[in-house]
Amino acid sequence: MMDESVANICLEHPQVHPENSEWTCFEQSSSLDIRAFFGFESTMEKLAMKQYTQNIAKGKEIIEYFVNELKNEGLTYVPPWTEPEKEKTVEEDSRAQGDSPLSPTQSSSEHNLSRKASSKHKTDHQFQLETDYIQRYLGQLTLLQESCLVQLREWVANLQRGKVPSDQTLLRFLRARDFNVEKARETLSQSLVWRKKHQVDRILSEYRTPQVVQNYFPGCWHHIDKDGRPIYLLRLGQMDVKGLIKSIGEEGLMQLTLHVCEEGLQLMEEITRTLGRPVSTWSLLVDLEGLNMRHLWRPGIRALLNIIEMVEANYPETMGRVLIIRAPRVFPILWTLVSTFIDEHTRSKFLFYGGNDYQAAGGLVDYIPQEYIPDFLGGPCKVRNLCNVTKLYKK
Repeated sequence: MMDESVANICLEHPQVHPENSEWTCFEQSSSLDIRAFFGFESTMEKLAMKQYTQNIAKGKEIIEYFVNELKNEGLTYVPPWTEPEKEKTVEEDSRAQGDSPLSPTQSSSEHNLSRKASSKHKTDHQFQLETDYIQRYLGQLTLLQESCLVQLREWVANLQRGKVPSDQTLLRFLRARDFNVEKARETLSQSLVWRKKHQVDRILSEYRTPQVVQNYFPGCWHHIDKDGRPIYLLRLGQMDVKGLIKSIGEEGLMQLTLHVCEEGLQLMEEITRTLGRPVSTWSLLVDLEGLNMRHLWRPGIRALLNIIEMVEANYPETMGRVLIIRAPRVFPILWTLVSTFIDEHTRSKFLFYGGNDYQAAGGLVDYIPQEYIPDFLGGPCKVRNLCNVTKLYKK
């Protein structure tokens, strides 16, 4: 058995550096005990190390954030804390400098934060958007989020020549980075370069679906869910991964994925206009009936990981819900290996159903209207353009 599926992370209290009293040091430790895990002990150890490294990076990021906040307030040095000799020291210093005295409960740092909040409040009003436009196309936003969106839009408009991404696209990149404008700007810039390099803006008009994909690829768009999201059906367990890749290559599979993603963006825009409210994500329904070890073909796994990396980098916050149904017993092991490469926030949107659990309460009917449940899952809706796949490649 495995005592801990992930590493235990412990961030110790800050301490004064033993060699320099002006420095503060933090200690982070982790422990992992794996006795047996279906022969994947080494793999699990590598995954745990990856997660531990990510935790270290996150901890550093948090510390740097607060250090930068202090810098923005003009504080470049904070002396070690010592117990004040007099209670009126702060007030006397303020009067000596000609400033108005602070209230007994308000420190100098709190005063700086108050002034900063006041200026930030004014800035937010500068960057407000039309209320009707927000409600119809973007959804609920705070004043700060509106400000971030307008800042990113202005930066793109000054940088980009020609077509500028929609506000919906900019908002997805901001949400993926917790509305950190600098980080959203960096990832968006990389994505714009990538789109130009691969001519993604032309794919809807120029892409021609290969005949082998039309005949054997078990995936298609299928109506909308109860939240208005377009649904993409994928019978992954029925897919001949080896035959598909040997027929169209990894590049052909990537082009197919790009076309599906761009179709999804277009569908969301159409549904938004139709419903009169923002629909910014889609749902994915994955049927795993027939999934077995042959799907672990190494080039296929490599292609899958490349697709995941591409989608998360260039189509952030587009996945609203992922319904995994008829998951076989082998799936938990496969999920343990693959899930590490999926963003944590995206993983939280996955729902899993083994056997026929998807037909019970809490199953598909909670998320998809009864009349849209596919016929191959016991529903009344006949699915068109979805192949009944047999083995494609025989060799």
